[in-house]
Amino acid sequence: MSFFENLKARWGITSNWRFIKILLIFSLTGMCAVQIRKLIFPFLGIGAETPTWLYILLWLVLITPAYYFFMVIFSIALGEKEFFFGMMGKTFSRFSGKKKSTDPKNNLNA
Repeated sequence: MSFFENLKARWGITSNWRFIKILLIFSLTGMCAVQIRKLIFPFLGIGAETPTWLYILLWLVLITPAYYFFMVIFSIALGEKEFFFGMMGKTFSRFSGKKKSTDPKNNLNA
C-alpha cells in the first residue's frame, strides 16, 4: 500500500478528489502561516539576534492560532469543515489531557 493510500485509509477517505482538497487545505494553511510570520515578526523586531526560546514562544503564541484560523477558513471554503473540525478536536483533546469516554452516553460524538 502506498503512502497516500495509507493516509486515505487512516483518515477514512475513499475519494481521490476529497484527498486532494484536504492536502490543498493543509498546503494553503501552511503557506499563510509562513506569510503571517514574515509580516508579524519583523514588525515586532524579531530577527536573528532574538533568543531561540523567545522566538519559539512567540511562534506558539502568535503563529499557531493563525494557522488554525486559516485552517478553519480554508476548510469551510472548500467544503471539508467536518474533517478538519474533527481533526482539530482530536488535537486539542490531546493538549487538554482529557480522554474520550468509551460510554456512548458521555460521548458527544456518538
